[in-house]
Amino acid sequence: MTRQSLLALVLAFLVAGCGGGGTSTGGTSTGGNSTGSSSALLPVGPLSLPTPSVTGDSTNISARTSNQGHGIDPRETWEDHRYFLNPHPQPGSRTIAGLRYDILGQTDGITYGQAKAGPADTLDVDFIGDHWLLLPHELRAILERGGKAWTYRLLRDPGGDDRISVYTDWAGNRCPTANTACGSDRLLALKKSRWFKNGALVTDLATWYRGRSIGVPVDKDQAYFAAHELGHVLGLSHDGSSRGKPVSPLSPYRLMGKGYNGHEIVVPHESELVDLVDKGYTRAGDYPDGSPDNPFETYSYAAWGEWAEWGVKVVRELSFSASSPPVDNLRFDAFVEGPRSTEPLGEGEYTWRGSLLAVDTLTAEPVHGWATIEVSGQGGTVRFYDLTTVKYIEGSSAADWRESLLEYEVWLDQDRLRFTDDGNRVAGEFHGPDHEEAAGTLNDQVKRIVGAFGGGRL
Repeated sequence: MTRQSLLALVLAFLVAGCGGGGTSTGGTSTGGNSTGSSSALLPVGPLSLPTPSVTGDSTNISARTSNQGHGIDPRETWEDHRYFLNPHPQPGSRTIAGLRYDILGQTDGITYGQAKAGPADTLDVDFIGDHWLLLPHELRAILERGGKAWTYRLLRDPGGDDRISVYTDWAGNRCPTANTACGSDRLLALKKSRWFKNGALVTDLATWYRGRSIGVPVDKDQAYFAAHELGHVLGLSHDGSSRGKPVSPLSPYRLMGKGYNGHEIVVPHESELVDLVDKGYTRAGDYPDGSPDNPFETYSYAAWGEWAEWGVKVVRELSFSASSPPVDNLRFDAFVEGPRSTEPLGEGEYTWRGSLLAVDTLTAEPVHGWATIEVSGQGGTVRFYDLTTVKYIEGSSAADWRESLLEYEVWLDQDRLRFTDDGNRVAGEFHGPDHEEAAGTLNDQVKRIVGAFGGGRL
């Protein structure tokens, strides 16, 4: 029996805490992943991020794109280096461009390292099950950020784990009285007729509120419900009810203050984090704000030889505030550091061999490959080959990138210190007193890849 099947069997006996009253109109249950007889969802296609806006030059490139309708979690594909770079970690570290890289190992005279910053070590919610894979990316994004609203502030669950698995389903199968959604221990269920219209995520007031608007925009109310139900998943109950049970004075300021906060709150109150600590969770710091002391969630790989350093990083610029929907962007940076050559490259034939560290700007997945830079006369060829990536479908795994080879014809500048291709997709320079190394950046928005490369002279 698979992990998902076992979890589904266990959850079938759980009683879900409801987020809203009413009777479900979702279809008749035919099993854990039933979509009912109407507006059934088909498996969603691959992610496709908007084309990023790019700034920079031959040594630093920054590309930014919206993650609002996608909810890509870079942690899934960037955290575990074993699927990207195989060397076993070695003692030691190196600081490059303000990030501390733990050394992973060395290959052909090139050392590789990995760095993390921000809430990269906080508790992680892993949504699992076939039902989750059927949900549109726009809804996954809302639910995933609902989890981050809590887990960015938590380090470990009561069992000491840094990851919890959450199964998703339709409310009609788990909690028929739910008006919008319901959550319980490791289960999140949605009322399909509330979230979907004609197979698409509901975004208009009339459909979402059904003529009973409380004056809160749809995207904000959806952010509220996502975070509120994840509070149930983590083990919290409502503060009280309209039936006369005691209500905390803080209820208007708490996500779990059902019926008292006007759905104006989209992040947990400090007192609710205290409640979770009482249940055995471990607290983390505040939400990231992008400052040097509180950076956004960051993952990076870098490589270096004797003279040049090159690397790539992904930064999730996910911002939370108490009463506004989260703002979610991704930034991809490629960089080259180190002393440059100051004398012109002499005439002759030269070859440098090394590696490419990059990011797929279509999916935010890391890309790794080998690199050769060949120069003869006034130009040459830069070639990236054996390109691989990391995919995540209920677990990380290495995979071939969509193209195995990228090749660019380049030309030396008049000083013979730098090289570029005609489209400025590849821009590089030489490092060391005798051009011992070459390094540069790759920015190909047709192929949707940004990265940095480098290597030593053969």
